[in-house]
Amino acid sequence: MAKIVERRLQEGYHGGNLTIDGKQVVVPEGTTIYEAALQARITIPTLCFVEEMGERGTCGICSVEVEGEPEPQLACKTPVSPGMVVRTDTPRIREIREAIQMMIRLAKALPPASRRGQERPGGGLYTP
Repeated sequence: MAKIVERRLQEGYHGGNLTIDGKQVVVPEGTTIYEAALQARITIPTLCFVEEMGERGTCGICSVEVEGEPEPQLACKTPVSPGMVVRTDTPRIREIREAIQMMIRLAKALPPASRRGQERPGGGLYTP
């Protein structure tokens, strides 16, 4: 791995020489943390490609901790920077992801806004 990193640095991959979960990764400038993790075969959950989620970066499920940053960062939107240290699976991040998953499950259980006030199959009304 060290030889690959060294070769990429020599080839001009100066956009981001970073560490993700203890693994050194070198990627071109403009690469997001999520893309860098994919390249390093590190899994970060994401819902960016689910149409119903809307704009990229709205769900927060790809939150990661970045050393020196007080708040978690969105891996799908945050560009890498040289020397960045990223942790994808900490107790804080697991707690955030669990809360987001719970909110998504609750949101799916609610009726669509267009059906509120209409009669449910089997009786009763959809309510807000």
